[in-house]
Amino acid sequence: MTDDTHPAHILVIDDDWINRELMQTVLKRAGYTVQTCSTGERGLQTVAETPPDMVIVDLRLGDMNGLEVVERIRAMPGRRLPIVVMSALEGDQVRKEALEAGSDLFISKVFAVSDLIGQLGDLLLSAT
Repeated sequence: MTDDTHPAHILVIDDDWINRELMQTVLKRAGYTVQTCSTGERGLQTVAETPPDMVIVDLRLGDMNGLEVVERIRAMPGRRLPIVVMSALEGDQVRKEALEAGSDLFISKVFAVSDLIGQLGDLLLSAT
């Protein structure tokens, strides 16, 4: 949450509709407002037009690599948004590549909901 009256707005970019629906449900139940996009290009357009408070992006998108999305968001002028990369891929190399591309956090898609919400809340607090 950004404060008591205005919940944080989180953009989820994932090409899998099931993952988008799952993330939207989990995040809304935690009190966030959520917008979803199914492509990297649409996600980048959304960030440019109406910047969210945080972006969660899948590593593997249909139209581009999630790391490219991260790098292109980081190249945009304006405030530095917290970016979380999520992936079914795990391992130190994948995590390292996500962080080197400019993400603030890497989360495996195999997660406990309470852990995810806690980590996102901490990241949003540190960004304000």
